[in-house]
Amino acid sequence: MTLVDTSVWIDFLRGTATPAAAFVREHLGGDLATTEPVLTELLAGARPGPQADRIEGLLLSQRWHRVEPTLDYRGAVDVYRAARAAGRQPRGLTECLIAAVALRAGAQVASRDVDFVRIAGATGLTVLDLR
Repeated sequence: MTLVDTSVWIDFLRGTATPAAAFVREHLGGDLATTEPVLTELLAGARPGPQADRIEGLLLSQRWHRVEPTLDYRGAVDVYRAARAAGRQPRGLTECLIAAVALRAGAQVASRDVDFVRIAGATGLTVLDLR
């Protein structure tokens, strides 16, 4: 199972000719998953109306690894602290939350964001780096 990060969805939604967009096209309807922070980031960057509705519909049709508040918020703190202690401090906590969800679910993260590579080096997260 692959939890697809916001950065990869953006390439796909823009229709760019990148490895990230190609990955989503090849695996759409297969083993792709998402989580609430990814949907939140995508909707925050979308125009209200049809564009946001299309994005929401697409992500709601994927498999979900839902945030478990009692586990994942603390897990995000643990991810952040582990990465910082290893000299690989992520730029934001949203990536740590997504990583915590993926670690708990046993999923790899497909991303174009270097923060996930940093996190992986400190936590054992499996990352499909599509930069």
